Amino acid sequence: MISIQNVHKHYGDVHALKGINLTIPDGEMFGLVGADGAGKSSLLRMLCGLIVPNEGTITINGASPRDIKHTIGYVSQLFALYPNLSVYENLELYGRLYGLSKDDLHSKCDTLAEYVGLGQFKDRMANDLSGGMKQKLALAVALLNTPKLLILDEPSTDVDPLSRRELWTLIKKINQDGTTVVVATPFMDEADYCTQIAFFEAGQILALGTPQELRAQTNVKANQTLDEVYIRLVNKNNELTADYAVHHDFERLTDKPIVIQTQDLVRRFGDFTAVNKLNITIKEGEIFGLLGSNGCGKSTTIRMLCGTLTPTTGQIEVLNTDVTKHVSLIKSSIGYMSQKFSLYADLTVMENLTFYGRVYGLKKAELAERIDTVINELELHDIKNRLVRELPTGWRQRASLGAAILHKPAIVYLDEPTSGVDPLTRRQFWDVINKLSDRGTTILVTTHFMDEAEQCDRILFMDKGSKIIEGRPKVLKETTPGAHNLEDAFIYYMKQARSQ
Repeated sequence: MISIQNVHKHYGDVHALKGINLTIPDGEMFGLVGADGAGKSSLLRMLCGLIVPNEGTITINGASPRDIKHTIGYVSQLFALYPNLSVYENLELYGRLYGLSKDDLHSKCDTLAEYVGLGQFKDRMANDLSGGMKQKLALAVALLNTPKLLILDEPSTDVDPLSRRELWTLIKKINQDGTTVVVATPFMDEADYCTQIAFFEAGQILALGTPQELRAQTNVKANQTLDEVYIRLVNKNNELTADYAVHHDFERLTDKPIVIQTQDLVRRFGDFTAVNKLNITIKEGEIFGLLGSNGCGKSTTIRMLCGTLTPTTGQIEVLNTDVTKHVSLIKSSIGYMSQKFSLYADLTVMENLTFYGRVYGLKKAELAERIDTVINELELHDIKNRLVRELPTGWRQRASLGAAILHKPAIVYLDEPTSGVDPLTRRQFWDVINKLSDRGTTILVTTHFMDEAEQCDRILFMDKGSKIIEGRPKVLKETTPGAHNLEDAFIYYMKQARSQ
């Protein structure tokens, strides 16, 4: 049993955890849910014995985590695999570090490779594995010392829905085999697999219970997602719900001009083809989604459309301009929010917005008006004078979106804009995105969230740099064999593509 009593954790002036009390029975699948910066990772690192509380105590079956580290398996958000070693060599190396005997080492490496579904890929270099396969290998490494407790810090972040489903099948099997699992996740459908869930907010526990109990506590129906539970917990006025209201009429785009078009777009990095003969057309005011696993070519495509990366071959036309030759003519008409924050960490939000406005050439009066509008739309009033480096992920993402749309661009590229943010912030993001589309702004967005993909007019599934299928979300759901939802459709086409 894990006992956490009145635990506090400080990092300088930051109070990361504020009096946490939890009891986790042996054999439990326990979930931690909350936005980035809520305190989940700090608690998990304490459970591993990597850091200690400033106040309070943590014991695992009566012992300090540091005294029983050999019985704990841990997969962090940035788990270190050796990219130039094979699957088997990574397992063998970590097995030796764990002190496995020579007799046990090889049999255990073989057994675990099969257990996590990598038996046929034992000789493949870790660098050549997909995101989902890397996470499976990280799990196998964590299981080398036969842990009684497995700690997973967002194991499926940046993993496509097919790989997520496979990964969670494995996690559930590990738990069913008797291992206690404590997992942090940003995905509410994953939290539903847990026997108990703790919702975290600003270093405190908002609510604790089984998925059914949490729905009952917040008057959420059994068929509604835990996103709705979270939003009701943190958003007391209930003006927003987790259920996206798709109100766009696709027919509104019928007479709109094409503003983005690619023809046989290719980008290679040495021998690796990141984008392979990609053809897309996007109309004015359309919300167009790119979906696929990490490394499938989504971000590379956006960088080429922005003009920051030159295609190997192929053509790109944006706003009737050849991007490969005259990108400077359209830069003021484009807004770009990258996966990595593009704001200056040592400037305040207001200073960042002012700086970007001047870069875009906005005059003083117009700049002041636009900053006021962005601050109001994105509800940045309370953090406008705070340094960006002090902000949690959700607020930094909001401020980044503000900088991207400050100059009223005709086209906005959003590369996983809601990665790492809570359901309420995601809902608020998509309210803004929908309003931009209503005003005629064209949106190209990448996402791993299927409820966000439902908001798009059209979506394109990518794998290994190539287009698999493209269409309206509703049509894809209705025409895909055996699909009950968009995730089922995505998984069907991914399996089909990878079997060829």
